[in-house]
Order: sequence, then C-alpha cells, then structure tokens
Amino acid sequence: MFFLYAPMLVLVIYSFNESKLVTVWGGFSPKWYGELFRDQQILDAVWTSLKVAFFASTMAVVLGTMAAFVMTRFKRSWGKITLSNMITAPLVMPEVITGLSLLLLFIHMADLFGWPKERGLMTVWIAPSTFCASYVAVVVSARPLLRLSRGVIRLFIRRKVRSKPSLSSLRVMPISADSSQNYRPSLCPVALRSSPLSH
Repeated sequence: MFFLYAPMLVLVIYSFNESKLVTVWGGFSPKWYGELFRDQQILDAVWTSLKVAFFASTMAVVLGTMAAFVMTRFKRSWGKITLSNMITAPLVMPEVITGLSLLLLFIHMADLFGWPKERGLMTVWIAPSTFCASYVAVVVSARPLLRLSRGVIRLFIRRKVRSKPSLSSLRVMPISADSSQNYRPSLCPVALRSSPLSH
C-alpha cells in the first residue's frame, strides 16, 4: 500500500521547497504556505469546494440509502432490476458522458421550467450528488445496514462496528473516491458559465 501513498508524501515534502522549480530543491521553507493563505481567490475556492463536498455527500447518503433500502427490501421484479441498473449505470459510464448529460438536462430544464436560471453552485452541488449516491447505494445494499421491523426502519450494525460501514463514513467515501477522477461531471454543468461560482 505504500506505493499508493508515496506520491502524496513526496508532494507534501516538496511543498516546503523554497525554489519555484519543482525539480530543483532550494531548501526547506514554508513560505509558499504563507503565499497560499494570502491568496483570497484560493481561499474562496477552497471554501466553495468544502461547501459542495458537504452538501453533495449529505444528499448522496440520503438518496443512496433510500435506493439501497428499495433494492434490498423488495423482491426481484422488473422494477427492482431497472432501478438497480439505473443506480449502477453512473459507476460504469464515462464521466464525460455523465457531465454532458447533466449539462443538457439543466439547459432543457431552464428552457422548459425556468430553473435553474443559471448554472452555478446549485448545479455543481446536484451533479456530484447523482453519481456519489451510486457509491453509497452499492455499499449499503451489499452490506445491509437497514432492517424493517414493525413498519419502522432501524439502522443497525452487525457484529463489529469496523466490519460494517457507518452512515458517517459513507459521507466521506464517495467524495474521496470520486473527486480525484470524476471532476468532469461536476464542472460540465457550469461549462458555459463565464463568471466565478459565487453563489
């Protein structure tokens, strides 16, 4: 597993490089972190990313858990098979196709219903929620956390806590697993926007 984390370790070490060139070690210095915290645009971008990650992961857990409950609770039927295929489709589709589909969806919705009036933070929040919910649904349905008893849905963890994913950990999993590679579906819904994501 070390080879997976080695590039990140090298990146952290070279972030303290005093030289502007990555290939030249100019000595240990934290000055670039000072420059980072003085750049207001970078700080605004980080804050926007954190807001999108928080709301998208929360929505993904809610939608994914509900979908997993439907897949695990109801008997095998054409409706269940169709729902399962729709949920797992974003996991195997190219991210460019997903992003362009969402962009076209938002454009047609704006023409038909007048919403969204513009593509901004709201559409960027909705976009990752759609395919991150697939991660949650697959994990929860594969390792059931839901049980229906006397008409009330109860969350439970069998055996050991570490052997089953909790809902709080599911909020982190889809974002960390998906944001590193599937950034296109998040950016495509604002592809035609010229102004920054201020709202």
